[in-house]
Amino acid sequence: MPEYNSVIRRRKQGVKRQTPASSRPDAYNQPSRVINPEYVERRTVAERYERQEQPKKPIPQRPAYQKQVSRPKPKVQTRTSPRQSKKVRKSYALHYCLFALMGVLTVSVLSVTVLFNTRSVVVNGDSVYSVNEIMEAGSIEVGVNLLRFDRSEAERNIMNGLIQLDSVTIKKEFPSSLSITVKGGNKRLSILHDGMYLEISEKGRIIKTSTQRPEGLIFTGYIPVSSEEGDYISCEDVEKTELIFRLADLMEKHGITEVSEIDVTDRFDITLFCGNRLEVKLGAPTELDEKIAILRKMLDDCIASNETGVLRVSNPSKASFKPDLSNQVIFVPPPPPPPPPIEPEPALPDLPVTPEPEPTTAPEPVTEPTTAPEPEPTTEPEPVTEPEPTTEPEPTTTPEPVYFTEPEPDVIMH
Repeated sequence: MPEYNSVIRRRKQGVKRQTPASSRPDAYNQPSRVINPEYVERRTVAERYERQEQPKKPIPQRPAYQKQVSRPKPKVQTRTSPRQSKKVRKSYALHYCLFALMGVLTVSVLSVTVLFNTRSVVVNGDSVYSVNEIMEAGSIEVGVNLLRFDRSEAERNIMNGLIQLDSVTIKKEFPSSLSITVKGGNKRLSILHDGMYLEISEKGRIIKTSTQRPEGLIFTGYIPVSSEEGDYISCEDVEKTELIFRLADLMEKHGITEVSEIDVTDRFDITLFCGNRLEVKLGAPTELDEKIAILRKMLDDCIASNETGVLRVSNPSKASFKPDLSNQVIFVPPPPPPPPPIEPEPALPDLPVTPEPEPTTAPEPVTEPTTAPEPEPTTEPEPVTEPEPTTEPEPTTTPEPVYFTEPEPDVIMH
């Protein structure tokens, strides 16, 4: 029994059991020891007594600042198999997808029905049309939903309904506003086709047609495919469309306002007309900028404002001017004015004429009367002669103007 208690005690104290020497490999040649059982019993009893008599040592207490804070015990994680964890993840992903789908559906329904409805429409730009006309042409109403509003269709409807516009841009300004920017079609040039004058905007759109000649630059010899209002001009010769706009830009660049008409029937023989007095030959559409610059210089320095003729600038390095003398008027001084008519002198009134007294002579000696004295004749008054009427001078005939022809000089500018 004491041995059993000692074994139990050793097990509690964590002391390993010592194997006997006989079982050790190095104790084969050592003599075996004999242990007296009484000695073992007495020893165990003595040790037990000492252990009972020995006072217990007090357990040292830690100060308050060194006391350990009680921590929650970690949860014990149970291990799951890979198959079970995969099922759990799939269930969570399915829930997340359902919640996201419900959120998207809710937001889309609200945005189409309640949210993003237009409350104001702002129109910017220069145009001859009012805001109501623009909104009516594009079928735009206050309250329309911005997400359901078709911007490209509204722009197309406005351009088709309002022909005097060059461009329309509609911009959505969330959450509740529409911005419309329009640009009016300003006249850039005119085209004469089939007796009709087509007014063309900067974008090449026909904004007006009329039979009366408009002001500004007019092109002839250009045959458009369509001549209806609102259409954009186009020609079978594509380069001719670019040519007329380039010529219009060059005329504006160099400030030439004398040119009233440009003939582009033959694209390689361009002719300009300055009213009815000058004809300018440009030739092929090459070096147009230099040719127009020479034309500007010739009009300023070499050609008078009332001079007529033909100017050739087909070669920019050698321009020539041929004046037209057939229509030149030679100045003839006017004839001198006729002399003023001579006014007649006023006629005197008719007065009785008294005879002049005859001179008295000395009396002669009286002689015997032989005959009776004869009475003296009375003189009748002389008739007053009336003044002759003055005749007006005959009008002088003016000499006819004399025309002369001179050899046709050529003005050559290098």
